[in-house]
Amino acid sequence: MSILMSIGHRPPHLLTYPDISNILSSFYTLHIESIEPESIITSLTPGADLIFAATAKSLNIPYDVYLPYSSQEKNWSKELRTHYNNLLKTAQTVNYTSMGKFTPAKIKENTNNMINIADKYMLVWDGTSGIVKNYISLVMKSKKPFILYDPNKNQTHDFLNS
Repeated sequence: MSILMSIGHRPPHLLTYPDISNILSSFYTLHIESIEPESIITSLTPGADLIFAATAKSLNIPYDVYLPYSSQEKNWSKELRTHYNNLLKTAQTVNYTSMGKFTPAKIKENTNNMINIADKYMLVWDGTSGIVKNYISLVMKSKKPFILYDPNKNQTHDFLNS
């Protein structure tokens, strides 16, 4: 059994790909069922992470939430906040890296903690530079198994058994 984490793009970047929510849900379902993780960890951020948690919930896989700070959802749309709160209520545990307001350092610390906790990863990255690339580089340096979905090329690369 393993602890599985996802790292991926967020809106609006992610939403440039047609039907991405359904594609990622199918991607996550297929590989979660294959990996059979003991649990899933997520930060419940909009985009890939939120879809990952919703997929885990639909598959009855326990998930633990790691939040970088309190009220991360404060500026989100009402629909997104409702979805977030519903997932938060059914989480196995909710952990806070820090209370209080947003700082970039809190997000970095939270993501680094999650990368250290997980032992397998599902990555959603289209090859562009930025924060997602930086976190994926950390995963690759960890030499832990991962699977990568590239929405730009609609390709999956499996490094779970490497």
